[in-house]
Formats: sequence, C-alpha cells, structure tokens
Amino acid sequence: RLAGTPISDGIGAHSSTYTTERLTVSDSNTYYYAVVTQDYEGQQVTLKSHTAKLTVLSNTAITTHPTSVSTIQGEDNVTFTAGASGSGDVTYQWYQATSTTATGTAISGATGATYTIAKENVNTSLNGKYYYCVATQTNNGQTSSATTNRALLTVVAPATIGTQPSAITVTEGKTATFNTVVTGTSIPGFTYQWYES
Repeated sequence: RLAGTPISDGIGAHSSTYTTERLTVSDSNTYYYAVVTQDYEGQQVTLKSHTAKLTVLSNTAITTHPTSVSTIQGEDNVTFTAGASGSGDVTYQWYQATSTTATGTAISGATGATYTIAKENVNTSLNGKYYYCVATQTNNGQTSSATTNRALLTVVAPATIGTQPSAITVTEGKTATFNTVVTGTSIPGFTYQWYES
C-alpha cells in the first residue's frame, strides 16, 4: 500500500519499534509500515519500509458448557458435551476433578467435544466428581484456550429389597401384616403397592 494514515496512538509511533494498543478482530487485515526521514546538510533522505500485514485471531470462546448429571449406578451411559469457537481448528481435552476448585486430571483419550462414560463404568466411586473441558485453538502459530464450567456427576446405588416379607400363619378372624424395606440407595420418593395372588 502506498498511502496510509500517520499513527498517533500506541507506543513508539515515532521510534524504530511500534507497539499497537490492544487489538480486536476488527483490526485484522490492517497494514503497517514505517517512513524514516533524515536531514543532512540541507538534504532530506526519506526511506520507506516494507508493508507488514496484521492478522488478529479471535480468542477461543466456549459456546456450550457441560451440564450436571444424576444417574443410578449401571443404568445408563453418562455424556458430557462442550462446544467452542475460534479462528482456527479447536481441539478438546476433558478433565476430572474432585471439587469445583481442585485441579483436574486429564482423562486419557477424552479429546472430543463430547465425553461419554459407558454405563458399565458408571458406579458410585464417581459420585461427586466434577468434569470440565479445555478447548484450544491454534492458528498461524498462535494458541488460545478456554475452559468450560464444571459439571457434577451424581451416582447413586440401585435400590434393593433389604427386608423380604415373611410367611405368616394366623387363626381365622385375625389380621396379617407383611413388611418389606428398600435399602442400598439414597434415592428418595419410593412408593409401595402390595399385590395378592
């Protein structure tokens, strides 16, 4: 480009090194060059540098955060989903953590936008664990990352009949009381319906 606007902002607009102010994507595709002048014994020498193009890449932005899941041990697969956008190709890495603030441990092979725990691996040892994803984009040697919110996994044990009804013998005219108790789970809200056959 042969013509441009003299720069007044930034740092060093009148020195050999120039640093812009903080940039946004809208500043991309701007061209920069320097004009150097020298006066020597009444003669002025003007030199123009090559023109350098500025490309500004957008930071990685999280578009989808994983949501917390509550499930019963071994009943269903558990899937967490993340989404991110940026100027370049986005890669993903999922982490498991023990709290909302603890540093997570990278999960081997969990490098997609979704992370699924097969139902046979969904057990109470995972109860209370948090899952989050770090999305990273690389473009023209520049890298930026963003982290999703953390999603809580709640896994409860399946219900079992802890107390079975026992056989009862009574004399005619009396009542019989049968009892059963559900154990092995913290799931509330059980209802009961007795049957006879």
